[in-house]
Formats: sequence, structure tokens, C-alpha cells
Amino acid sequence: MRSAQTSWAAFPEQIQIHHMPGRCLFAGAGVRYIHLNPLRAKIVDDLKGLDRYPYSGHSALMGERKREWQDTEYVLGFFGKRVSEARRNYRACVNKGVEMGRCLELVGGGLIRSLGG
Repeated sequence: MRSAQTSWAAFPEQIQIHHMPGRCLFAGAGVRYIHLNPLRAKIVDDLKGLDRYPYSGHSALMGERKREWQDTEYVLGFFGKRVSEARRNYRACVNKGVEMGRCLELVGGGLIRSLGG
């Protein structure tokens, strides 16, 4: 797997993201938040349903769907060096997100947050 050290223009407050197995870092939290949207919206009932949901990148990260355009190796690289380890750590990170509920820092869109709303 490629190293998960990069900068993301979409997350300017977190310039460097370093690979730390077993930790749900900022990038991992962003991936988790986005991929949990179908569950929060009650489009799927549970994580097993999310694993199979065809309109989310989560299903590809879990190995249920193959998408040529989705770089699962890169994203899983944030969670571990081997695919099995990375999927296990990613799943733990997603489970933590379910337990946490909605993350208020990520609700409302960037403009709303920028204006303090």
C-alpha cells in the first residue's frame, strides 16, 4: 500500500496527514463522516446495509464493490499497511462514528461553519 502522507486542499487546517495504524485521524474522521451519511439519513438500517450500499465509497473500502475510479488502497492506507488490517481499523473507526452520533463540527457545510453558524 502507498504511504498515507499527503496534503488535502479540502482540509486546509490539517496540512500533513501521517499514517498511524489503529488511529482514526482527521482524514479518517472525514472519510468516516461522509461514508456514514446513508446510515444517518436512514437509507440503510445498519453497518451491514452500509457495507452493501452501492452509492457510497464505504462498500468499496470494505471490499464489497469494485470501482475502478475509487482509490481504495490510498484511503485504506490511512488505517493500516495491509488491506485486512486497514479494513479492520477502518471498521473500528466507522463504529466509533456510529457511537458518537453527529459531529457538530462537520454539520451545516463549510460556509455556515465559517460564519460561526
